[in-house]
Amino acid sequence: MHQAAIKDFYAKNKTAMEKAGVTLIALDFDLKGADIPEGRGISLNFKTKEGGFMAGYAAAKFLSSNTNEKDRTASTFGGGDFPGVTDFNEGFLKGIQQ
Repeated sequence: MHQAAIKDFYAKNKTAMEKAGVTLIALDFDLKGADIPEGRGISLNFKTKEGGFMAGYAAAKFLSSNTNEKDRTASTFGGGDFPGVTDFNEGFLKGIQQ
């Protein structure tokens, strides 16, 4: 969802960014199609379900060790209906079930 804004920003500031040697690093989204030259943009994408699973597993472990049974609740929510959110939620809930 950030690609169009980054593409626009880069187009407006290309000369200054190249002069300063700026490299853009996209965390959990792809810069392909943003018209950023090779070597000036790096995309780091996460395995979202696996990260969610580990967070859910840790939450369950914490709750089972540090709270009274009647006080144990867990939930997750996200900011949209797209894989970065839904995959995390799925992994989180599966981590709790373990």
